Amino acid sequence: MKHKNFIATSLIFLSIAPNLANAQKIESGIAKKDAVFFNYVNKYDNTGFIKNPVVWKAIANVVPSDLQKSVLPRLNVQPPIYYYDNFIIASGCKPHSCGSDEAEVWFDIGSKNAIIILLIDGNYSVYTKDYEWETLPLLIKAKLTDYEKLRPQPANIKVFKKDN
Repeated sequence: MKHKNFIATSLIFLSIAPNLANAQKIESGIAKKDAVFFNYVNKYDNTGFIKNPVVWKAIANVVPSDLQKSVLPRLNVQPPIYYYDNFIIASGCKPHSCGSDEAEVWFDIGSKNAIIILLIDGNYSVYTKDYEWETLPLLIKAKLTDYEKLRPQPANIKVFKKDN
C-alpha cells in the first residue's frame, strides 16, 4: 500500500512540477505582471503566444514587414514552448518542410524584445534589436552551427540588427 501511495504522490508531483518551477522563476525576479508569459510554457500554443500583443509587437519591431506574415506559418508543426534564461521560446516549421522552412521566436521577458530566427531555403536569418553575432545567446549559436565552429559567423547565417 505504501508503494501505491508513493507512486500516486510522485505522479501528482510530476504533473504539477512544471507549474512549481514557473512559480519559482516568477518569485525569483520575474515581475508578476510578466507571469502571463509563463502560461505558454510546456504548451503547444505557438499561435496564442505569437498573437499576444506584446510578443507580436516585439516581432514586428525586428522582422521586416514583408516577412512578418511568414513567421506564424513556419511555427505550425511545433514542440512545446519552453523557458530558457529569461526567454520564452516558440519554435516550429511548416508542415512537410521541417529542415527548410522553420522559425524560432525568442521573447525576452525582461526587455520585451525578440530574437527571430527564420530558415528559408537552407539559409538562416536572425532578426534582433539587441544582438550582433558575437553577442547572441550561446544556445542560439549552437543551434545554428556546429558547436565547435561558433566563430567566425557562418556564411549561410545573416544577422540583421534593427536600429532603434
